Amino acid sequence: MADSLRTRSRNHVLGRVLATVTIATASLHIAGVGAHGMRHGIVLAIMALAGVRCVPVLWNRPSANAFGLVALMSLVMLAVHFSMLTPVGYPPGHHHGGISTLNESFDPFTAVTLVVASFEALLATSAVFATTRGAVRAIAD
Repeated sequence: MADSLRTRSRNHVLGRVLATVTIATASLHIAGVGAHGMRHGIVLAIMALAGVRCVPVLWNRPSANAFGLVALMSLVMLAVHFSMLTPVGYPPGHHHGGISTLNESFDPFTAVTLVVASFEALLATSAVFATTRGAVRAIAD
């Protein structure tokens, strides 16, 4: 009983921290809406709304499914962002703080965005591991 209560409490704390980070990520997407063209702005707004839809579930009833969805969205978001930072394979003139040589650096907003998104992906992936670890152990026994 105490172990179940401790697990529920851990999930609740993980859910609330991840919900807060998800709000920060959504806010960064909203902040970037005006910086890009109409098409990119719509994509950014959709991404922000997709993240915000997970917040009530993470805050009130965190589960392995919710953590997994946020982890998947975060990892895909990071892959897309990192692909836009590389000079090869993306249209020229895309202003996403991309670097063309190793001597260049990207703008501070992009750096903050990548740090927050990386933290969100790491936290969500860790939460999936923490919530499913007991289930894997039970199957193995």
